[in-house]
Amino acid sequence: MAIGTQYGASGEYFGHADYAGNIGAGYNPLQILDYLNANRGKLRGINVPGGGGVYDMASREATSFRQSQQAQQDQQRQLQQFQAELAKQQEMMAKQQQQFAASMASDNKSTADVRMAKSKTSQQGLTRRGTTGYFGRQGLRIGSLNVPSSGMMIAPTNQNMAGSFA
Repeated sequence: MAIGTQYGASGEYFGHADYAGNIGAGYNPLQILDYLNANRGKLRGINVPGGGGVYDMASREATSFRQSQQAQQDQQRQLQQFQAELAKQQEMMAKQQQQFAASMASDNKSTADVRMAKSKTSQQGLTRRGTTGYFGRQGLRIGSLNVPSSGMMIAPTNQNMAGSFA
């Protein structure tokens, strides 16, 4: 069914009820505005262009509808660009993974082997520290301790600390 005046009180003129009926029938504001521009004789009173009626309302809504369609198209375009960029990056990553797998599978070892340093002491099976340690150093040797011996007495007061040998 085409856009028409069958929804309003008058079957001859286009009004608000006709606008609402045509929107409900699935037509968009752009289609209705095109119909009104092609059939200006169907408008009268305040519904004529500039009168503040149905034509002006259809014009405003058609502008809004056009902007929303443009925004939707922009979003779809951005989504397509994003998907194309993502596919390009995935392809590049797949190539890099293949190259890496091929380099790992090849017998050509271009990286240096890591080897542990060996010393004579580790080869001899040195089991005790304190003798000769790493790099031929001597172990920890305690030369003297400030520990009272059993023959030395310490005074129990906080006066001058003096000891005597028995």
